[in-house]
Parts: sequence; structure tokens; C-alpha cells
Amino acid sequence: MNRVLINAEPLDRQQAGIHYYLKFLRMGFRKYFPEYPINYLRDTDKNLELNDVALRSASKMRRDPLKHFVRIPAYVKNISPDIYLELSHFGPFRLPSSVKIVSVIHDLTPLKFPEYHPCLPAMFQKYFIRHSVKLADVVVANSENTRKDILNEYPEAKDKTVCIYPSIEDDFVRKDPGEVLGRLGIRKQYFLSLSTIEPRKNIGTLLKAFTLFKKGTGSDRMLVLAGKAGWKNSSFNSMLSTHPYRKDILLTGYLERGDLPALYTGAEAFVFPSLYEGFGFPVLEALKCETPCIVSNASSLTEVGGEAVLYFNPHSVSELSEKMIEISRDQILRNEMRAKSRKQAAKFTLKDFAGGFVRLFDELNVNV
Repeated sequence: MNRVLINAEPLDRQQAGIHYYLKFLRMGFRKYFPEYPINYLRDTDKNLELNDVALRSASKMRRDPLKHFVRIPAYVKNISPDIYLELSHFGPFRLPSSVKIVSVIHDLTPLKFPEYHPCLPAMFQKYFIRHSVKLADVVVANSENTRKDILNEYPEAKDKTVCIYPSIEDDFVRKDPGEVLGRLGIRKQYFLSLSTIEPRKNIGTLLKAFTLFKKGTGSDRMLVLAGKAGWKNSSFNSMLSTHPYRKDILLTGYLERGDLPALYTGAEAFVFPSLYEGFGFPVLEALKCETPCIVSNASSLTEVGGEAVLYFNPHSVSELSEKMIEISRDQILRNEMRAKSRKQAAKFTLKDFAGGFVRLFDELNVNV
């Protein structure tokens, strides 16, 4: 077995998608491949677990240049792992040529939709993604759509780019929603959407569709928006403040992960209007909780939803509203979708997620 070192900095310096991607991957390694020699380079010296190594950033900057350009290369040179796994689109830098590099590219949003990001981070991301793809011995995409995007942008990476689908906790399943809904003050039927509130997530289209839904049905249903605020939100904030049904819209802010299964379970339907996703963890979470889903037909989301969800054009307010009306009125449809969701969610397992990487590690010829 090859000795693997993973840059686990995202576990300690963020709570976004890459944090959870790595958390679940590590969970899969430990549960299904506990003997595989994997170490984790952490950005903390507190509460370290087995196989964790502390290498703290000296700077509060999002990326510590000294750490990535000097300290990590020095550490890698000292311990000489066979494989270095990078998951954050940043680095690695100046590693020994004997170390095989596996880089995970989660999406190409900074290249395809730079307008959805603050200007400076988008500019840096463009450079570092190119660097990661060029330097890697293997590039891992988290969907076939992301793999296609990578090859459209970097055709020279065709022979070294593979798709490994991620997954989430095995025990992320339906849960009695009573306590969580009571704590949040939810006492009506509701549509749920969960994401960081930023332009790419297209929440403005959902707000407009909710207006049409309310006018078309006279329903007292709520819209629950879960997730923390992101960036470039002035348009969303303005739309929300003047929304004709503002009293029926609840923003929960960031929620602890343990609350999410109950929130999904209690929802009449989950709505995900995103314009672009590398994978789409919230859709898989909803499917695992057997929640009927109304999902954008963009990017990778059709891979995650399969035939278990209702799709709509994310640029069409009326189409989304029609799907919301349809699913709210048809109990038989909702029951059919719940049954389909169980089968679709079963296609994305934690064992397959971790196993895909283990096979990749085993296939790398570290002596070349």
C-alpha cells in the first residue's frame, strides 16, 4: 500500500463544501479502509486524532504563503510520502519529484462564472486551478460534468482526469422533525432550500417563483432558506425586503449539521435552483431523507438527482413555480418521488467514495 499524506487544512479553516468533502472522505477511509496508511496535515494543534499532524498557519490570511511554499514542502521532503492529496485548488508547491500528486477539482466556477465571485479571489483561483491541473499526476473530478469542464478548459489533462463521486454520512437519514421545527418556529408546511446565499445559488429566482406560487394557489405554505450569507447579496437583500410574502419566508442562517435531517424530513419539498454545481451535496442530502426535490437542470445536478427529482430551467421563474404548484397538490407524486429517492441516494455510498480513492492510490506507480 502506498503511504498517503492529505492536506487537511480545510477541516480547520472553513465550513464550506471542501470541509465536508474531506470530512466525509476521511470518515469513509476510517470506516471501510482503516489499515490504509493515511496521514492528515492539520492546521490546529488541538484535539488531534490518530494520524493527524499539526502544521499551523502563521497567518490569519485565508492562505498562508509561508506554510504552502516553504513549510509544507519541507515537511513532505522530510517524511517522503508516496502520494500527496490536495483538495483545495491551491498548491501543492515545490514538492519532491518522487511524490505523486493527486489534486481534486471540485468545480470550475471561477473560470466559467467569474461574475459570481469577488474579483480578486476569482483571479487567483484561475491561476491556482491551472497550476493544480498541470502539476498533478492525477486530477479527480467529483462529477462527470466537472470532468467535462476540466477537459474543455485543459484538454491536455485528458489521460489523467477521473471522476469519483462523493457521498455523505451513512447515517444521514430521515429524522423526526418536531424538535427542530419547533425551535425554528416553523408551524406550517414549507418548501426548503439550503445553500450559501450568493449569486450562483440563484435564490432570487426562487423568491420570484414563490411569489407566483402564493398568488396562484392562495396557500399558506412557507419558504425556509437555510444557510449562511455569502457575497454579492445586495440584490437578494433588496428583493427579500420588498417581497410581498416576506412574513412567510424564514432565513435560518447557518445550522448545525445534526439539525439538517429533521429539516429535510419536515419539508414538503426541497428546492435547489443553483446555476452551477460541481456536485450538489444538498440534493443528495434531501434524497437520503426521502424528501421530494425540485432541482435545476444545470451542470452536474442531473447526475445527482437521476430520475428521482423534478427538473426545471433555472432561468425560468414560471417553470419553477409550476413545479412547486404541481408537487404541493399531488400527494401520489410526492410518495412516488420518495420511493425513487431511496434508490437514487443508494448510488452514492461512503464506501464507494473512499474506495475510489483507495483504488486510485493503489494504481499509482510511485516508482516511476
